[in-house]
Amino acid sequence: MEEKRLIALLFAGTLLLGLSVVGVIGIFPSGAFDYSGDLIVESYEVTWHENGDLTERYVYSVRSAREFRMLYRNWNAALIYGEAESGYPHIRFIEGSAPDGAVAYLKTGTGGIHLFEGDNARARSLVSDLAYPNEVGIVNPDYFTPGEYIVEYTYQMVPPVEYDNDAVHINLMFADEHIPYKDVTITLISDKITDVF
Repeated sequence: MEEKRLIALLFAGTLLLGLSVVGVIGIFPSGAFDYSGDLIVESYEVTWHENGDLTERYVYSVRSAREFRMLYRNWNAALIYGEAESGYPHIRFIEGSAPDGAVAYLKTGTGGIHLFEGDNARARSLVSDLAYPNEVGIVNPDYFTPGEYIVEYTYQMVPPVEYDNDAVHINLMFADEHIPYKDVTITLISDKITDVF
């Protein structure tokens, strides 16, 4: 049997998360985006491995006081944690880091709440009340002060896969609605990728 090619398709509108800004960063000059808001992502780095491992690193820039308690990202696919293997496409959260003063959290599509680095009743209440389903992020019940906040997440992804006799097609999208992203780096690690769109 002939080996199939792997085609990674970024920015199609159907899967996991879409980072539409990535698709236009090379098209527009840097002055085309407004980075003057109260919250931006200074840098976003994502690395995807052929085995489904995915890491994300955000550097958030908070520019106003007492406005933001949660810095987060949500997924358009099922986000799970510590649950049994499933037969449907999903993203399994493995671990995350939070800067001092913040608590990393996850809210599954079914409403399950997981706090990391200790259980804080105020943080749990905020996540329960305000987080979207399939959301991961950091929370500071006392609000984030102006400054930069570095957050890292590790996942195991099981995306939907389309294939024919010649190729395997995987849709990887990294955000569809978002605050401005100033600098974006996407790394796909596989010796089988033939095309990236």
